[in-house]
Amino acid sequence: MKINTLNKILSLKKENKPFVIIRDLNTNIDFFYNENNSTEEKNFDENFKIICIDALKKDKSSLINYNNKEYFLHVYNSPVRLIIIGAVHIASSLIKIARILRYEVILIDPRESFLNSQEFSNIKTISKWPDEALKKIPIDNRTAIITLSHDPKLDEPALIEALRSKAFYIGALGSKKTHKKRIERLLSLGLNEKIINKICAPIGLPIGSISTEEISISIIAQITQKLRE
Repeated sequence: MKINTLNKILSLKKENKPFVIIRDLNTNIDFFYNENNSTEEKNFDENFKIICIDALKKDKSSLINYNNKEYFLHVYNSPVRLIIIGAVHIASSLIKIARILRYEVILIDPRESFLNSQEFSNIKTISKWPDEALKKIPIDNRTAIITLSHDPKLDEPALIEALRSKAFYIGALGSKKTHKKRIERLLSLGLNEKIINKICAPIGLPIGSISTEEISISIIAQITQKLRE
């Protein structure tokens, strides 16, 4: 690897920006596609940029043939960030699965005593009101936000803030009846139904989950489904 390529990789990784290294296999010259939808050092057309965007979305490096030339696309993506509202029992099993998948996990709960559990000692925790905390966290299209507290005073301000963001997944724990009441309250606060429908609720894929561990699996499965759409 050339020193210029290495320096560029280190610079972009430090900035936590997703990018694609495009190696022209005919010349062995490297080019970059970055999150600003720009290609540096070479003027690729829009169709080629779409291919790069798709590679980033799928998290998949690949060998392609384009205009009778071969390129290798090496994808460098930022980790998926999972923001959990509510340091409740189900959060523990959910965090374990998320860490296996190498998600960056952030747990938010203003109730500091809830965050002091040994189960949450190995992740980032924030003891603030969720909407206030979310305003200070960079939320991009690699971020999933879920509310677990079952307390409207915590969950709903967080959901409102999440719906204003670029988060690719927003989920809320609760039954259909609970969510129906939640929708009514959100509508009364001025949100429209189309926006509210971005919330996945009841949360998780319908796999007949009963235990907290099974519910956690269904949530991660639904997050994965949304991420790969």
